Amino acid sequence: MPDGIDVVADGKDVGGLHAATHHTICPSKRMSGQTFIEKFKNMPWVKAGKK
Repeated sequence: MPDGIDVVADGKDVGGLHAATHHTICPSKRMSGQTFIEKFKNMPWVKAGKK
């Protein structure tokens, strides 16, 4: 993950409120919204198709 970006497991399988296996991508330190968006968009995404 890029510096300042974290992934948090927050699905029902780990005691969260979201569907099982749900994860949230969020900032791990203070940054502007624009910086977060740039870091998010610049991650090496790979299209995996539809569920």
